[in-house]
Amino acid sequence: MKLICFFALVIATSALRIPKQTAQKKDYDFKAEKKAVVAELDQRFDGYREHCYPLPGDGCRCQETENGAKVSKEYKSDFECKTEEKRKRLCEDKECKNEFKNINKCQTKEKCDKDKWTPYEACLNKCMQIRPLPSSK
Repeated sequence: MKLICFFALVIATSALRIPKQTAQKKDYDFKAEKKAVVAELDQRFDGYREHCYPLPGDGCRCQETENGAKVSKEYKSDFECKTEEKRKRLCEDKECKNEFKNINKCQTKEKCDKDKWTPYEACLNKCMQIRPLPSSK
């Protein structure tokens, strides 16, 4: 009986020693993927009026203010949606890194003190402004 238990124990431990095949890590370049996506978005959205987004096919949907109320309007052609101006962001999100560290623990405006949240919000608003570039004609 002891011999059978010994063989069962040997078989069980040898099964544990079989090396598991690990999944191969793919060499995936996230930075290159991100740059490609950003370039595609820049190409697709460049030249649109502010608060306008392209629709599948042709045309766009714009958020506009009429009589103090926000209204969504659809335009049928890209000609109505685009301007001649090229746009760029004034700064990158990493410029607000220090302000973000101050609010990172509280996460929401309601939980944070105003003295922590206001500088972060001001930095983000400054970053999100779009400055028109001189159009090339």
